[in-house]
Amino acid sequence: TSGNGTFNPTKHYWGDTVFALHPDGSGANGNPLDTYTPTNFQSLQNSDADLGSTSPAILPMPAGSSFPHLAVQGGKDGVLRLLNLDNLSSQGGIGHTGGEISTANVLPGGEINTQPALWINPADGTDWLFVANGGGFSSFKLVISSSGSPSLSAQWFLNGSVSGSSTSPLIAGNVLYYAGSTGIHALNPLTGASLWSNTGIGNVHWESPVVSDGILYITDESYHLTAFSLNGQLPQVLTQQIDLPLMM
Repeated sequence: TSGNGTFNPTKHYWGDTVFALHPDGSGANGNPLDTYTPTNFQSLQNSDADLGSTSPAILPMPAGSSFPHLAVQGGKDGVLRLLNLDNLSSQGGIGHTGGEISTANVLPGGEINTQPALWINPADGTDWLFVANGGGFSSFKLVISSSGSPSLSAQWFLNGSVSGSSTSPLIAGNVLYYAGSTGIHALNPLTGASLWSNTGIGNVHWESPVVSDGILYITDESYHLTAFSLNGQLPQVLTQQIDLPLMM
C-alpha cells in the first residue's frame, strides 16, 4: 500500500493505493495487476492522512464467505477497509476508485500507524482482528451474513487511558500481547481482560514485542532488550535484560 502521493493512473501515479504485483515485483504493461484507491484519495493526500500508514492484513480464508480472499487495510483516517483480494476495486481492473466490501472505524478513532494482529478462534474458527493506536485498543470479528457478505463487527475496546499508546500487537499461544506507554501486557483475545502485565521495561516508541521459541522479546527507548519466558501460555519469569549499544 502506498502513502502520500499523487493519484493519476494515466501517468502511473499511484498515491494512496493498494496494488497487486507478481512476487518478483513486476506488473503488466508498466502498471500494477490490480488496484484499490478510496474515493476520498484527494482529501487523504491534502490532510496527510495517507492510506499506507500500515500494510494490508490478509485474513485466513473465511468459511461461508462469498469472497474467499480478504484483506483489511487501515489508514491514518482511522478507517478499516475490507477488500476483496481477487478484485480489489470490485470493478474488474486498475485505476478505479472505491469498491471496498465494507468499512469499520477504530474506537475511539485516531490514526492507525500499527500493523493489526490476526487470530483464528480455535473454539469456533472465526477470524479476529486487533488494532492498537494512540486512542486505545480495538477488536473486531469477521462476520459472514446469510448471503455470504463479510463485514467487521466491533467486539471489545480498551480506552487509551487504560491501554496506553500502543504498538503493533501479536498473538502467541492464543494470548494477545502488546507494548505501550503503560508497559507490556497480555490480554484474553476474546474479552480484552488483562492476564498479565509488566511495567519494568522502559518507554517504547514503535517498538513491538516478538515471540520466538517460547521467549517474548521487547526493546525500549532506554536501549534495553528484555526477554520473558513464556511458562505455559503467560510470561512468568524475567529471564534476561541487556543493554543495547547506543547508536549515534
